[in-house]
Amino acid sequence: PPALIIEAVDTVRADGVPMGSTLALRLTDFLRSPILELKGRGRAARDIGGYWTVNSPDGSGRITARMTTDGRSSDLFWVGRDGSERRVASATPDDVEPSFSPDGRFVAFTTGRWDSLHHQDLAIVELATDRVRALSRTDAYERTPHWSPDGTRIAFTRKAAYPGVADSACWITVDGALSRCIG
Repeated sequence: PPALIIEAVDTVRADGVPMGSTLALRLTDFLRSPILELKGRGRAARDIGGYWTVNSPDGSGRITARMTTDGRSSDLFWVGRDGSERRVASATPDDVEPSFSPDGRFVAFTTGRWDSLHHQDLAIVELATDRVRALSRTDAYERTPHWSPDGTRIAFTRKAAYPGVADSACWITVDGALSRCIG
């Protein structure tokens, strides 16, 4: 079902300069993709079309997930403070929900690239090389990756692809060798 999420959001100017945090209200669709956002004091709503933006830990830029020009999928882009941009991950279907490692060298994200039914798995891209590797490959929908403060594990949610199976809160090591779920 759709959800209304209230959260603090880090904002940046178009040139990449951090501007601090504001309160945001997001209306999401059934996959938790943002479809409408209200930010700040007295500002108008804006359609954000499934965009996810995360600032790098050192403030040198940000990762943005946005629709490609053909409108078929979302890809991940690095946007530097100077406005320069490069695609760091691209797949059909989507690459979304980016999360920086604490040292800023890697980005964990959600992708449907390895599953013919487009179930979402977790992946990691190394920003220095743009090399993408699978972190998980399951029949479930694995979403919302968040790094541990020491950078050794990634927490995420797992939603079963089949009715009657409970959702889980999980973590996985960065090499994908070990994972645990609760629920």
